[in-house]
Amino acid sequence: MDWFKFDINGYLADFRVQRLSASDEYFYIRLLLMLYKFDGKIEVKTEQNWQEITQFCKQSNPKMTQKRVKSLSNLLQISDGVITQPKVTKTLQEYGETRVKLSEAGRRGGKATQARLKQRETDKEKEKEQVKACDWPGCQAQATLHYKGGPRRCPEHLPSRVRAQA
Repeated sequence: MDWFKFDINGYLADFRVQRLSASDEYFYIRLLLMLYKFDGKIEVKTEQNWQEITQFCKQSNPKMTQKRVKSLSNLLQISDGVITQPKVTKTLQEYGETRVKLSEAGRRGGKATQARLKQRETDKEKEKEQVKACDWPGCQAQATLHYKGGPRRCPEHLPSRVRAQA
């Protein structure tokens, strides 16, 4: 996910966030960014996982990172070696549903566009078939039927008001 909606007022109004120190809040925001980057789940089953979190959150060592994550347990969910956050999970789920809807709408729009293009090609072919000899006495020119129900006339023999529109 390249971007996400961040409700600043909701974030600042959360009493749990208000009680965080500046460094803990920074760590929490970096952890939220990491959750969004990795589809809402961060594995913490191995030392390598903790090292990655430490680097991403710009901490000095993995042990300190583990302590910070535990101190944020009221804001995060940690179970079976996976860190999640309810709001992030919900946002990612809504994003996925919206993405599917937009993809479906785009597919339908593409089909409609293809149908319109095909209809235009068919109309052009029909127009070519309508080229007939001009009905004007003595005229041998080939002309397209310029108006429905009327005589076939070449541009020279069209009434002046029709010629002006053509």
